[in-house]
Amino acid sequence: MEGLYFHLDIGHFSAVAFKRGLSPEKELDKFLKNLRNKLLHVHISDAKKEVDHLPLGVGVIDWKKCLDLLQEIKYEGTLTLEVFVKDREYLLISKRKLEEYLSSSNY
Repeated sequence: MEGLYFHLDIGHFSAVAFKRGLSPEKELDKFLKNLRNKLLHVHISDAKKEVDHLPLGVGVIDWKKCLDLLQEIKYEGTLTLEVFVKDREYLLISKRKLEEYLSSSNY
């Protein structure tokens, strides 16, 4: 549909994949290949099982692989950390981890 785009929340996406017994990274690869031209914005938080919005490094998402997949589709939009914690230090840790992942990926 012309003019219709989507916002990808990798934490939510991964939590749903875990719930269905699927690999988030494999499902993300298929998803992005099919909808690469419709991706407008990405939210980043870690996840495990059915829990999302975790600080990066707390969950089990393979961030290097996810960022490589975004690079493969030439995504150049924003990446927003969406970490829900009371202690803001976890947000700063997540920022540092994201910067590390970005520098070690093909991004």
